[in-house]
Amino acid sequence: MADITRLHVYGPMPPGFQERLKEAKRRSGFEGGVIFADIDPSRWHRLICYEVKPPLLIDYALVTRNTTDDGLVQAVQWALGMCDDDRASTLAKQFERVLGKDVTELDPEVIGVGVE
Repeated sequence: MADITRLHVYGPMPPGFQERLKEAKRRSGFEGGVIFADIDPSRWHRLICYEVKPPLLIDYALVTRNTTDDGLVQAVQWALGMCDDDRASTLAKQFERVLGKDVTELDPEVIGVGVE
C-alpha cells in the first residue's frame, strides 16, 4: 500500500477547486497518495490557503481563483515538501515582518516539536 500524505488546505473552496488540486497533485510528480485535511494546530505542516490567510502562525501558500494551473502545481509541490518556494509565507518571514530583523528558523525535527 502506498504511503498517504495529508495535503492541508484552508479556506472555502469553490466548486471545482478540489478537482484542480487533484490534477495539480497528479502533475506534481508526487508518488504517494494524498488526502485533503484541515489545519492541525498541534502539528507543524505546510498549508495551502484559498484566498484567505490562516488564523494562526503557520507556513502557508496563498492561492486564488486566478492562480494558474502551473502555479497550483508549484503550491502543491511546496505544501508536500517537494521543494521550497520563496513566494510562500513562512514563520520566519512572518516574524521578520513583526520584529523587523533577521530571524533564524529552526527545523521542527531538530527541536522535537510537532513530530512523533
